[in-house]
Amino acid sequence: MLKKATLTVLIAVVAVFYGILGSEAAQYPKPAGHVNDFAGVMKSGTREQLEGVLRGLASKSGAEVVVVTVKDMGGIDESTYAVELMKEWGIGSKERDDGILILVAVEERRLRIEVGYGLEHVITDAAAGQIRDKYIVPHLRNNDYDTGIRQGALAVASIIAEDMGIELDGTMPVARSPVNRRKPAPFSNFIFILIFF
Repeated sequence: MLKKATLTVLIAVVAVFYGILGSEAAQYPKPAGHVNDFAGVMKSGTREQLEGVLRGLASKSGAEVVVVTVKDMGGIDESTYAVELMKEWGIGSKERDDGILILVAVEERRLRIEVGYGLEHVITDAAAGQIRDKYIVPHLRNNDYDTGIRQGALAVASIIAEDMGIELDGTMPVARSPVNRRKPAPFSNFIFILIFF
């Protein structure tokens, strides 16, 4: 009788555990393209032009850069949110792991640049940190999400395009990044996570 009761409790605990995981997974939105402004902080013209640039980059290079803004992450930390979103959406080629996610969570005021292993030699920790500091954060601190996200995404795209010897499509002016891609960055474990207020 005791064994049966223990088994019942165990099944209940497992069911609750998987229920929590399921509800957490359900918080991730569905992709709408390369630019996914779920927080509504970007101008429609910026979204359309940036979508064209990033779609062209993917078509010519195979590398996929995706921008996501969310109002909040539902209690999930930015590292987990970014990694799980990349997996769920399948950003980049599965074989080459050449995807990059630029994530901005508005309410938590968090920014993360998640780089797939296949592009870590191009967008190094140092490069990502400089893109963050030079192109994104100054604008986010002024609540100008549109400019910050646009310039950050274009800087990432331009570095990839230059590395692969291709030209980017679109009429949007591309931010030229002066970053040193080969220089190792100190404290690299912290380079992608930033509270920008």
